[in-house]
Amino acid sequence: MSHTVDQIQVDVTEAARWLADRVVRTPVLRSPVIDELAGARVLLKAENLQHGGSYKMRGALRAVGRLAAAGHHGVIAQSTGNHAVAVALAARQHGLAATVVLPVDAATTKVDRARAAGARVVFAGTDVEERVAMATGLSADSGHPVIDAYDHPDVIAGQGTASLELIEEAERAGTPLDTLVVPVGGGGGVAGACLAAAGTGIDVYGVEPVGCDSLARSLAAGERVPVAPAPTIADGLRPSCVGELRSPSSATSCAG
Repeated sequence: MSHTVDQIQVDVTEAARWLADRVVRTPVLRSPVIDELAGARVLLKAENLQHGGSYKMRGALRAVGRLAAAGHHGVIAQSTGNHAVAVALAARQHGLAATVVLPVDAATTKVDRARAAGARVVFAGTDVEERVAMATGLSADSGHPVIDAYDHPDVIAGQGTASLELIEEAERAGTPLDTLVVPVGGGGGVAGACLAAAGTGIDVYGVEPVGCDSLARSLAAGERVPVAPAPTIADGLRPSCVGELRSPSSATSCAG
């Protein structure tokens, strides 16, 4: 990757400005029951209310928007579902063709949503290596660029805007954050969170399903460590390896 961490950190703020009228500034919620169970004030960023049903819309819109402005006519993406749906929706908004590569065991609802957004759906195996190989081949044949689900600078910057909004909302309410807790699959979301929180004193913790802990193992080893993902209901959090751009050497702003 030619982008540095410092460059992407700047891009998070730029992405937030660009996305301001294009995504939902989702509400920040609290639950007294959760506060009591946690023994702390817990703020929840309701990104399930985002366009496309997840924060993935942020990174997809930013990446697709920039590619459309550069004159591209189509895009390709691979994911377990949410990123594919987001790229399909973003491509439709910009009038681009979209091809998405999904695992053969992808959730039917996500397959249907990608198709409903106008994407061509291609299935490839059950692991990320098979999907990446398929996406790479499709890109070579069509000339359309691949928008990686978590290893793409515009995607990381876009995903970081969710954490940036949460930080801003907490500050505005007079209850600044001590910690950000972010789910981890390939690492794009937590990478964006780390960049959004850089210089604020806020700790960032990534949470992975048991047996799908590529980021934890990679941080411990100092290099990327692939895993054979264990079964989990969190189907969006089971890539076999954390992204290259979100590598251990650039993870210094994450607490754990």
